[in-house]
Order: sequence, then C-alpha cells, then structure tokens
Amino acid sequence: MPYQVNPDHGYLEFRDGGGSAADVQEITTDDGAPPVLPSAGNVNILGGEGIDVTGQGPGDTVTISGEDASTINKGVAYFDPTAFTVTNGFVEIIGGTANCSVDVDANTAPGTDPVVSNAGTIIMTGAQVASGVIGANVIRTDSLAANTITIEIQRSTTAAAGDSTKNGVSHFDSANFGVSADGFVTLANDAVLTLTGDDLVAVSPTAGNINVLGGAGVTTSGAGSNLTIDLTGAGSFTTGSVIFWGSSSFDQDNANFFYDNTNNRVGIGTNVPLDTLHVVGAMELDHTATENDDHALEMVVNANGFSDVKALDIDYITGAMGVGQDEEAILVNIDESASTGGIIAGYLVLTTSEGSATVNGYETGVNINPIVQQSGTFGNADYIRNKAVDVTAALASGGAGAITAFVADNDTFTIGEPASFDELEVILTTPASGAGIAPTFEYSTGAATFATFIPADGTNGFRNTGSILWDSSTLAGWVAAASGNFEIRITRTRNTLATSPVLDEIQVAATTEFKWDKNGDVNINSLSLVVPLTVPNGGTGVATLTDHGIMLGSGAGAVTVTAAPTNGQLLIGSTGVDPVLGSLTSTGGSVTITPGAGTINLEVAASNDAVLTVTGDSGGALSPTAGNLNVYGLSGSKTSGSGSTLTVKSPPYADASASATSSLNTGEFVTGAYTRTLPASAGLADGDLIEYVCISASALVIQSVGAQKIRVGSLISAAAGTLTSTAIGDSVSLRFRASDGFWYATSVVGVWLVA
Repeated sequence: MPYQVNPDHGYLEFRDGGGSAADVQEITTDDGAPPVLPSAGNVNILGGEGIDVTGQGPGDTVTISGEDASTINKGVAYFDPTAFTVTNGFVEIIGGTANCSVDVDANTAPGTDPVVSNAGTIIMTGAQVASGVIGANVIRTDSLAANTITIEIQRSTTAAAGDSTKNGVSHFDSANFGVSADGFVTLANDAVLTLTGDDLVAVSPTAGNINVLGGAGVTTSGAGSNLTIDLTGAGSFTTGSVIFWGSSSFDQDNANFFYDNTNNRVGIGTNVPLDTLHVVGAMELDHTATENDDHALEMVVNANGFSDVKALDIDYITGAMGVGQDEEAILVNIDESASTGGIIAGYLVLTTSEGSATVNGYETGVNINPIVQQSGTFGNADYIRNKAVDVTAALASGGAGAITAFVADNDTFTIGEPASFDELEVILTTPASGAGIAPTFEYSTGAATFATFIPADGTNGFRNTGSILWDSSTLAGWVAAASGNFEIRITRTRNTLATSPVLDEIQVAATTEFKWDKNGDVNINSLSLVVPLTVPNGGTGVATLTDHGIMLGSGAGAVTVTAAPTNGQLLIGSTGVDPVLGSLTSTGGSVTITPGAGTINLEVAASNDAVLTVTGDSGGALSPTAGNLNVYGLSGSKTSGSGSTLTVKSPPYADASASATSSLNTGEFVTGAYTRTLPASAGLADGDLIEYVCISASALVIQSVGAQKIRVGSLISAAAGTLTSTAIGDSVSLRFRASDGFWYATSVVGVWLVA
C-alpha cells in the first residue's frame, strides 16, 4: 500500500512519504454523504459519540470500536435477558410492557408506596391541600389510590412571624391587592390607606403593611379579611359581664359586678339589680372640694307631678338592738377644728316663695322624739392612759399632742372622769389607715371589770377627727374603776393596720339632755320669742307685765294685769267680772286686822276663841284647845315657834362634828371623818328623811342598823351596811320605806361607795 495510518494522529498518509494526492482519489462513507477528499495526502478518520478510532502504526491498521454505554455517555450496551429480548438487533421488553415502580413522599390507603404501574401506566394528578399539611417543602408526591400519584401543593396562610411551614399557593382579594402579568403583588390604593386608632393619630402603611398589635392583656389575629382582637386570659364572657382588669388579664365577676341589659340596670354586689343602680354592701365616698359651691354628692330629682316621690329613701332595720347600743340612720360628723368663723348647717332646707305647697323642713311620725339635744361643754379629761402610759397632760387643750395610739392589735386607750360623762372629742394629727382600728368600747363596772357598749362613733374607727357620743344613763352599773374614775376603755381589734392614728387632743363632756319628745312635751333651758306667745299656745299674749301686778285670765285673749297691790291688799273675786284688789275688814270688830308689807296680822279677841278653826290639807277643820294649836313637822320637816312666829323647815340643817346617831328629818353638815348612824326602823314612817353633806376631804360613813339596807340606784348595801364618801362637797338624801326597811337615795352628788 502506498499509504499508512499515522500512529500519532489516526489519519492516513503516504508510506514513507511516497505517493501523491493522485494515488488517493476519495473515500466514500455509507451514510450517503459526499465523498471525503484527501488534503495534502491525508484523510482524517475520527470517532463520533460512542465510537473509538485507534491507529496501530506504524502499520496499515485502523481499529474502529464502540464504547460501553453508561448513565452519562452514549455507547454500546447489552440487555438483561429477564427484562428484554433482542431479535435481529431489535430490542423488545419481555411481556410487551415496562414493569416499573415510583417512590412517593406520602401515601394513604388504598394508595401505596412505592406506586407501581398498571399495564405500564402510572396516573399522575395534581391537587391543593390545606396550609400546614405538607410543611416547609410546600409540594409533595402522595399516593391516594392504587397506581396513582398526586402531586400536592399546600395553600398558604397567615402567621405572626416568618414560618416556612405556612408557605403555599394563594390568590388575592382584588379589592385590596393588584397582581401584575409577571405575578408581582401590590396593595391596592397603598398611598391613601390610613388606619385611625383610639388616640386619633392616623396610621399609614409601610410597604403596604400596617401592624395591628395588642397592648396589655390584648392579642390580635387575622383570618381572611377579619381582624380578631382577643382579651388575654379572660376566657369566654357571659351575658351581662362587666369586664375589668384582673391581676394579669381582663376578668369578670358577675356575682358582684353585673349589667342587666334587658332592664338597663347595674348591680354591684348582686347579679339581680332591682333599679338603675343597685348596690349590696357598704359604700364610701371620699371627696376633696376643688371650688366654691362644690358637691360631693348631688341628686337632681324631678317629681314630675307624681306623689310620694323620695329623693332619698332609707329603709333602716335595727335588728336585735339592746340597751347600751347606739345606732344612727344618718350620722353627720363635722370637723371644725381648723375653722376661725363662719356658719355650718348640719341640715339646711330651702324653698321658693312661689307655689302653694306646704313645705316642712322636718317632719316625724308617731312614736318619734323629734329633737334630743345633749348640752354641755368640752373640757380636759381627768385621766387618760395610752395602754399603761399616762398621756393626760399631752392630750389636754394646749398640750404637746403627738400621741401614737393603737400601735398593735388589742392595744387599749382609757379615759376617766370623777363622774359619769357622755361624749368624747377626738382630734387627730394622723388618721388611721384603711378601714380604721375596728374599735370596741367598754365602761368600768368595778375596780377591774368592764362591760361593752356601742356608742355613736363620729371618728369612723379613728379615721377622722370627730366626736364619740353615748347616753350614760343607759350604761347599767357604770361605776368608778381602781383609778377612782368612771372609765371608758377603747380597744383596737384590727389585726393589720398600715398606719396607726396619732392623737393631738382628747376632750370630754358631761351633758344635760333637752328634748322635744314623742308626746309633744318640750324640755328646754330657756325660750326667747320676738312675738309674745298667745294664750292658746301657752303664752300670755302680751309683751310686758305691770311690775308687781297680778295676771288675770281673759279666755283665749291676752291676759290683763292688775295694778301693784299695796300693803295687805288681796285679790278679791266678784261673780262674772274680773277680781279686784281689796283689803280685809272685820265688820263686827271681832278680828283686828293689821296690814303690812307682805303681811296681814289678824288678832282674835279671847271672847271669840271658841269659834276659831284652822283647815289643813287633809283631815278636816282643826279647832284650838284652850286657845292652842299644835303644829308638828313629819317626813323631812320640822317646825318651831317663837312669839307669834311659826317656822317650818324642810329639813333643818346643823353641823355634825362627831360620830353619833342622826336625828330624823334633819340635814347634817358633817365636818370630819365621822360615822353617822341612821335611826332604828321602829317608829319610822314612809318618807322620813335625813340628808348628809360632806364638807371635808375626810371619810364620811353612813351606817345603817339592824336589817336596814341602803339603796343607791341599782346598788344595794348589805344589811347594816354602809355608804361612804371621801370627797368634799358630796351629798346624799335618804328617805325611809317602812315596807322593806330600805333607805333610798333620792338625790346623789359625787361618788358614794356602797358596802
């Protein structure tokens, strides 16, 4: 051969450089392409895909071989005889179909994993599923039926923060969003959208977004076009709930705070309100004025022509109220300690002059005392103890004050006076905090014994300056304690108290009661009238009376007054006309009449002695015997005569300067430490009297005898017992009662010890 294969390049060339292009005309291939012509004596033979060309030079051999096929390259391959058959180079699948399977992400019976073909076919479908079903992959393969694969894509949802598990496919509300042809989503009308909050500040979106955030106790969530605002921790509220903020969330308490929407009523302390506002329980209103004519509580009530309309209706039930207990339907406690003048009306009623109604400023029904007044003067207490510490001087008027009281539970405060008293004035520098000290009140019933009572407490448990009032006559057995004083003891019962009261001053008062009682009887100290009280109303009908004149009645008209009588003149009656002033006369001259200044002296001649009589209050006329009449004093009276003068004393008093038996129906000024013995019971009559006055600071002992006993109020001495006083000025009046042999004290001044 004149050519050979170049071993380095795999192309034909002339052997040993011999030959010429004319020796090789052309090379024809079997694919019908144009012949390959040599160039410079060379023809290049190159391998294509899957074909390898190898030159075996020097020599004349060119090897053309097929490459093995692989998963990434073309080449020559052979076949699995169990799956394929080859006839004359034609490859067929055994059985005529491919027997293949596909693994999937999930399956639900009758679906399978892997999914196998049915006659060489696997059905492929698509579907949407709810958000969160697939998760972060968003798309999955799922077999829901045999030989079937469903390619699922999950729908998207909203989330409070970025969460790939919520990704998915969605479409948009055309009223709120726009979507361009390339799928770009924009917020419709973004430039003008605003959201106005409760604070009236407009909120505008940023990049189409407005954050709606929950404040304390509130969470927000959205679904579709709905924004949901939840009250954290409140759970579900029932109908009528009035929502309030609890410890960390909104809460409800229908039993104590309720709104009846059917009847438009609010209940506090009840869930069955009976009126527009129905409160069950106590109420407190604390108000500090900020201007003149301020109102802490104002009620504007229009009776609107109806009858029996009440602006304020108090239905007060006393319950088992007993002796020694005070209750007040309305208590007005006025602290005027900082005032320097002015007028305070505890109760003021004003009305217009127009109209014809009768307006009563105060009206009461049957069985009510309209007015009871405790009249007296406050003064320093004789004895004050803060627990065991004497604070009398500090709490007196002008004292240092600054006494902290009731520091601990069960601490006591004791006030004492030599005699019983009825009222305390308490001036505070610092009030007790909260609900006050919850005080109990007691009065002394002996040296170391006390009984409880409930006064009217204007201090509200020492929470404000005020007065404490009671009726001492209702405190049965109130006597001096070991201190020698009638004591009132106050005890704190509040377990916990943040601030104890600090006292500046304590004053006491023993009062006199004046009143207008339920029967219409009036007990007053004095009465001053501008217009004279008419006779039908118990007056005289005149402004002045003739000095020394005598008033004469004129029916319902004003009284008339006589001239001033002269010495010895008397008012002498005349039938049908006013009596007149006249003088006594003795027509027969049997009586000598001598008028004087405030006297008329009658002298009877001896010849007329037999006809003279004297008439007493009872027992008929008394006639003298031998010209003599005996006049005796009994039961508290003594008579004595001298010349023409008869003196009646009730009883006569004299000094008693030794221990001895007292004279009946007398009074004694006892000058020292003596024992005065009462007369024996024999011969004593009902009402027989002895009065004693202690005029020294020594002990006066009144001694009863035999079976006699002495009774002072509810206190009774032993048989042959004693009554003792050690205070100057103390006095006692004793009257005897024969049926029980008791000496009864009808008048007592000071402290008397019964034994």
